[in-house]
Amino acid sequence: MINAISQIVKTTTWSAIFLCLFCISPHLQAQESKMRSWLNDWQNTTLPDSVRFEAIDKLVMKGYRITNSDSALFYVDKQLAFAKGEKNKKWIAEALSNKGRILLSVSGFSAANATFQEALEIQESIGDIKGMADTYQWIGYVLRKEGKLTEALDYYQLSLDRSSQLGEEGRTYTAATLNGMGTLYLDQKNYEKALEYYQQSLELHLALNKAIGIAANYNNISQAYYFMGDYAQAKAYLEKSRAIKEKLNDLQGLGNIYHNLGDLDVKAGDFESANENYLKALELRDSIHDKADVASSYNALGYNALRMQRPGQALNWCRQGLLLAQSAGDVEETAASADCLFQAFQMQTQADSALAYHILMTELKDSLFNQENTRKLAQLELQYAFDKERGQMQEGLKRQRMFRNVAIVITAFFFVLTFLIFRLNRMARSKNRKLHEKNQQIERDKAVISQQAEELKALDQMKSRFFTNISHELRTPLTLITTPVENLIKQYSGRLEPAMQRSLQVINQNAKKMRALVEELLELSRIDAGQQELSATATSVSAFCRQLFIAYSSAAGERGIQYELIDQLPDNTILLIDKRCFSKIINNLIGNALKFTGKGGAVTVVAQHIPDQGKTEPHVAWYQIQVKDTGRGIPPEDLPHVFDRFFQTKRENLPLEGGTGIGLALSKELAELMNGSLSVESSLGKGSTFTFTFPAQSAKAHEALPPAASVMNNPAEGPAGGANAGPDIATTGQLLIVEDNTDMRALFTDLLSDDFNLKMVNNGQEAWDLLQTDAEFVSRLDLILSDVMMPEMDGYTLLGKLKETPRLARIPVIMITARADEKDKLQALRMGVDDYLTKPFSPGELVARARNLILHLEQRRNILADERSKLPNPDFENIGPAEQNWLRELEEKTIQAVDQKIPLSASSLADKMSISERQLRRRIKAATGLAINAYINEVKLQKARQLLENQSLSTIAETAYACGFNTPGYFTKVYEQRFGKRPAEYFEE
Repeated sequence: MINAISQIVKTTTWSAIFLCLFCISPHLQAQESKMRSWLNDWQNTTLPDSVRFEAIDKLVMKGYRITNSDSALFYVDKQLAFAKGEKNKKWIAEALSNKGRILLSVSGFSAANATFQEALEIQESIGDIKGMADTYQWIGYVLRKEGKLTEALDYYQLSLDRSSQLGEEGRTYTAATLNGMGTLYLDQKNYEKALEYYQQSLELHLALNKAIGIAANYNNISQAYYFMGDYAQAKAYLEKSRAIKEKLNDLQGLGNIYHNLGDLDVKAGDFESANENYLKALELRDSIHDKADVASSYNALGYNALRMQRPGQALNWCRQGLLLAQSAGDVEETAASADCLFQAFQMQTQADSALAYHILMTELKDSLFNQENTRKLAQLELQYAFDKERGQMQEGLKRQRMFRNVAIVITAFFFVLTFLIFRLNRMARSKNRKLHEKNQQIERDKAVISQQAEELKALDQMKSRFFTNISHELRTPLTLITTPVENLIKQYSGRLEPAMQRSLQVINQNAKKMRALVEELLELSRIDAGQQELSATATSVSAFCRQLFIAYSSAAGERGIQYELIDQLPDNTILLIDKRCFSKIINNLIGNALKFTGKGGAVTVVAQHIPDQGKTEPHVAWYQIQVKDTGRGIPPEDLPHVFDRFFQTKRENLPLEGGTGIGLALSKELAELMNGSLSVESSLGKGSTFTFTFPAQSAKAHEALPPAASVMNNPAEGPAGGANAGPDIATTGQLLIVEDNTDMRALFTDLLSDDFNLKMVNNGQEAWDLLQTDAEFVSRLDLILSDVMMPEMDGYTLLGKLKETPRLARIPVIMITARADEKDKLQALRMGVDDYLTKPFSPGELVARARNLILHLEQRRNILADERSKLPNPDFENIGPAEQNWLRELEEKTIQAVDQKIPLSASSLADKMSISERQLRRRIKAATGLAINAYINEVKLQKARQLLENQSLSTIAETAYACGFNTPGYFTKVYEQRFGKRPAEYFEE
């Protein structure tokens, strides 16, 4: 409905404009006839030069200057060349003056002023009083529009002086100058003074019967009454002016009339009528290419849009006004555009943009009303009054003796000087006070805008925290969905009805999809917080792209889509890239392409090397992955927003296909994190092309390839962390469950009660109180299973207290957390956690890790018991700082050897630690409960877990070789035994 009304208003407005132009078309036809006559006279070389010059002068000033500024410039240059050819300085000056007036609406005030000054120099050299009077008045007009009020008043005074020398003939120039001076005082808000000058100008124009001048005076008098609040008088004079200007076919004048009528409509509160009049003014002013006046119309439309609460329209109008005002060099209109943009951005709560335009507006207005200009203006006003009075006195005293003339002049001079000093001091104090008040207001405005900017920033941060927190909170209910479902599938596989089996599989698959969505939200939060870091590994890009491509082959085949990979990369292209970021970008692009391409369509993936994009880093080249489809394409209005977060198309005729609007936003931010870019080109109904461009450093080919089995001659490969190093432990053991969520406690009971004895507490504080007061329970305790986020005392605080207490430090701890960030995992590991599980987890994963940790504890207890029987007063329960440092050093050297693909054994590790092999075995057993080979495998498995959780590598084989295992099959077996989860599951998530 609103759009329909808007269309009717717009149609009505343009119809009125065309009707107006139709009404004046007879005048245009008459004007064209005159212009043809002038052109013929100019081109007729048989006519006298003076006739030809007058003809082209009329053609320029009375013809094309109003209707076609380009043609006017063309012919005025012809006029100037003709005058120079005749070496007639008066004609040259007249042609230059004509060109200056045309440049006012084409190139702006600066170019016009330079041309007028050139004309004035010639007129002064030949004593052309009439030309000087006219040119001084035009220079005053230019300076006034530029905001140089003091200089403008100087030139107006010079014009009046020259006009007075011409006597009766100079009244035309006097009238024009008085009109300009009235406008100068109007700009200074001295409306009474402005009205006084306008009335003087009107009297002269009426006496001279100059219709153009009379119409201009009526219009300006209307302006003065408008600012004085007398709107009835303002409209009456405006209508008088319009009647004359329509007869004269004065397009520029009519543009001013409609603009002023719009101002009166605003005062009357009729904003729609004001909009119509401003649009008429814009059409007329634009037809004569007057930049300054067109800028004024744009600004008026912008302010009117603000009044109608349409900030978007205001931004559009005032941006155009700002460009034209700056191009024309009009300081006043530039300041008005800046003020309009400030208010529009403020209305849209875009504080940063609003502040920038507020500062620009303030600077421009200060330049217009600075203290120096005001002081000089007052000085010149007094000087002009004094000169005028002195001239009148001289006329009455010509017949008196010389000494009386000298005495009167000296007396008058000192009188004026004294009055001038007094007046200047008074005005300076007044101006300083106003400037101080203005500066205070500016500071208050800045404070308000800064506060609004901070509030917007805080709101954005609160939004990011909300998404992060809600994503973490979703992990617990996801755990309560996926874990029981997986347990049911595992326990009752083969005994469930097919329909029940399928339903459970659907629940499990969609829970995993929800988990992937949660991970995307968390990744966006990490990027916003600047916590996302790249992890570059040497990668065969061709092979990696092929692997990502093949993963979608079956989906493309099922949908009947032609699916093709075009690999144009140089042979053996091995690059250092973050494979996780890379795969997320490519997977998202291919998935979207298949989603929006119908049966019989085509999806093509192109990988290629491209020329350098302006980067200067050594050994860096640029590459490009394009995903092209022949699908439905993207609507043009949606194209600028496809990478915006949570964006959904607003086209009602497009099918709803779901989606969150996160995938492409995340892909673009990951591309920029890799110092690359992601862009799109699309045609509705024809398809889309997404282009991922990125820089990468070349790596040696062997760095991306898995090592041969013969290289890994590793005798240490044996039982996986003790998981199969001996007989199975008993199915009993004492567990302490620290969890505040009732449903999670019930889930742990279902999963663990058959294998372990369970004790439940609600939070870390209750757990700590129990461990402090019940020594008998502590002696039986085998494992603590704790949540992280809990009231009263969280899991990290409890863990820290446990590890600081010698008698509790050896009890293994598994942290259950909804936070999957790497920093959270590292915090737990640094504090000495034995293991951690990220929600959601599988039942087998939980049971396997609990059993392994209890097995390690039993092995350590047996070793300690054996050592106690051999030594008097042993104290193996406490591991001091020195022993902890030794364990850290041992782990670092073991990992370093694995990274460097150095075979590990008890003897090689003993050499690295500078102790005997027997001491090494004894100390490792006492500290960890593991044999040497089991300890080495435990280190390798922990490294593998880190790589799998971070998805640093793309295949199981790559992960196995990177962690020192000879075969992927053996690695898969021991990893599942240790952590209760197959490595392949990490690539399915």
